[in-house]
Amino acid sequence: MVPKYTILKVIIQNFSRVNKTSKGFTLIELIVGLSIMLIVGGLAMDALIQASISFNKDKKNIDSSQSMSAILEIIGSDIKQSGENINDASFPVIKIEKIPTGTANMPGSSRITIRRALTTPLTLCEPITPADTKTTLTVTDDLLPEANCKIGTPVTVGTIIRPTTVKEARNKRCQLDNVNGDYTTPTTSDFCETTKPSDPDDDKERVLAVISDKAGNMRTFQYVDDTSAEDNSGNPTVSGNRYKISISGLSASTATYDIGDPIYLIEERVYSLDEDGNFMLQIDGGTPSKLMKKIQKFNVSARVYGDKETREPDAIDPATPAVKPNLLPKARRCDLAISNYICEFNTSVVDDWKTLQGIKVDLQAKYDGTGQSATATPAELEKLSAVAEFFPRNVLSK
Repeated sequence: MVPKYTILKVIIQNFSRVNKTSKGFTLIELIVGLSIMLIVGGLAMDALIQASISFNKDKKNIDSSQSMSAILEIIGSDIKQSGENINDASFPVIKIEKIPTGTANMPGSSRITIRRALTTPLTLCEPITPADTKTTLTVTDDLLPEANCKIGTPVTVGTIIRPTTVKEARNKRCQLDNVNGDYTTPTTSDFCETTKPSDPDDDKERVLAVISDKAGNMRTFQYVDDTSAEDNSGNPTVSGNRYKISISGLSASTATYDIGDPIYLIEERVYSLDEDGNFMLQIDGGTPSKLMKKIQKFNVSARVYGDKETREPDAIDPATPAVKPNLLPKARRCDLAISNYICEFNTSVVDDWKTLQGIKVDLQAKYDGTGQSATATPAELEKLSAVAEFFPRNVLSK
């Protein structure tokens, strides 16, 4: 029998032998290993952060690009339809203006007003002086306006037969209350509600209308309702070409409007930037709505046809001998280098909207430097920009 202490001695000797032959990590090896691991981990983390920044930057650029493309599509559609149903060359179909300093909009940016008529124009059958504040107007068809305004025979009041364009205008107005088709199918194609709401703001059967004097002046009002057909003496009739409409909010004017002047039911859209760089749309003088945030630039310019008299430049500056004759005057050009674009266009002053060749819209989103360099590079600014030129419908008719 082997004594217990002998077995214990053998175990201790064997352990000592194994311990002497086994080697561990030295302190230097441990430090070098940890350093390599930290470097590799740091590089991987930096690559991950840069990838995340690049992804977020590209996502912002893509979102901005898509939003600006949508805006260009909206405003382009309106420009293409500008002047629809309007034959008056001096009517302010398109107005382009620069925002002055000290306004609620972003100074230096553009504001563009676009108008189109919803129906065939009515014809005014009574003169309107600057002092008039009318609540009713007598109108007629656009065919032979003076004759239609003067002819009429008193008859017994019965079922009213409206002139064709008056009926068209009435139905256009009344359909505003029935855009979802939630009306009882009428037998006379008359969609109007017989009972008006007590609050005018709740009355959807209203439409913006304009009286034009064919010289660029206009008075706006809300076309509210129809009252009765009448003859030239103001007597009610069952048929005839005169009709009385109810209006509200007739704007002021220094011009006088005569029998035969057109009355347009219009849709008016105004695009501009507010002071916070929000891209705003105002329809028919209502409350502006926000289409896009963080816009740095909104510039609109127009190309126009013109004869030599209207396109002759100012005296050529010796410092810029490259300026050629038969171009737009310097005062109207956006830039001497882009001599056939003007930054302001206003039919009520000098311009004929039918001379428009094209309208260029230049948008640029604000640069978001969060987590990036403070200043955008030219390549980054290019990604944040969108430019398109649109052609009004009148171009196709030339």
